[in-house]
Amino acid sequence: MNAKMAGRRVQCKNNLGHLGKALHNYQSQHGCYPPGVLYDQPTSRNDETAKLSARGFYHTGLTLILAQLEKDNVVELDFARPWYDQKPKFCKATIPVFICPSNGNKTNPVEEPFIAIVAQLAQGPAIDQYGLTDYLFCKGVTDAWCLTPGNLKPAVDAALRDSTAVAVDERGMFDIAFPPEDGLGGKSFVCTPAMISDGASSTYMMGEGAQGPDFPITTRGRRTTSSDHTNLPHPQDSSLTYPTYQAWMLPPNTSEGVARGLYLGSVFGCTLEPLNQSPVTHTVIETDPRDLMNCRPSLPWGWPERPTLGGGVHRTSNFRSAHYGGGHFLYADASVQFIDDDIDLGTYRAMSTIAGEEPVEALDE
Repeated sequence: MNAKMAGRRVQCKNNLGHLGKALHNYQSQHGCYPPGVLYDQPTSRNDETAKLSARGFYHTGLTLILAQLEKDNVVELDFARPWYDQKPKFCKATIPVFICPSNGNKTNPVEEPFIAIVAQLAQGPAIDQYGLTDYLFCKGVTDAWCLTPGNLKPAVDAALRDSTAVAVDERGMFDIAFPPEDGLGGKSFVCTPAMISDGASSTYMMGEGAQGPDFPITTRGRRTTSSDHTNLPHPQDSSLTYPTYQAWMLPPNTSEGVARGLYLGSVFGCTLEPLNQSPVTHTVIETDPRDLMNCRPSLPWGWPERPTLGGGVHRTSNFRSAHYGGGHFLYADASVQFIDDDIDLGTYRAMSTIAGEEPVEALDE
């Protein structure tokens, strides 16, 4: 490793360290870590006439810690407005601590023409540039998105598995938070230190999510349990692959976006698939009402004595890094460690959950 590469790895590690401090400062102020995505607008929570259908994704966890990073004034954040209704400089802002210096082969802010679909879906102002993030919140093992994220149940025999419950040994530190006024009381999920029974030094908080042309994206058999990975052609040039991108203020993509040809990563990563798997699985929330009650991961992963059923319809992207041989992960105790990409998959998955009580092999420092 030459001096430049080593220096970039150190800076990437430092970036995650800063994010860890910001997340812990947020927890000290609010009593919990931020949700990965906040649903609904705070200004409408006391409006009894506001309907669920009129609400939507509001801000990501990275937006919520801008104050702790002392960047809220830089982007002129108006928290009373959703992400798509901010001043143009908000979505375009490049936040240095969100960017891995080793991942240089990408435009930033994003200038890919297909990104304009995002603004169309949000029905907001015409935004064609977005600031990126190379760091993702850990969702755990599961790639499922469902309307019951707070409904935790112990893992049970596969034959008896309730598809509407998230097994406790799948849960990571971050998910979607719904306000109780939406009629989904008890279904929200925000993590507190007391919930991390696996131990803060053995639980991933964030990890790397490199992006750009070097990291092509795939649908991975969107409605199947297929493990086949096929590169998608670029929508403007079929000789190129569709690159992976995710912006720090954007919520996860939905099936409506996919129907329009939009494929994205997200501010979330999960360990269902290996670290640095390529092409990268896209993130998508299937929004059909029947799909929103399907909390099963797309692929079975459980321990032999605690099997899990696959067959879920949602997807969450895998972690990946521009560093050779592995990637950095931020732990719940705010430490940062470089994880080799040949890590045992069982250990890797166990480190991503907060209360699985799985056997975890000691990792080398």
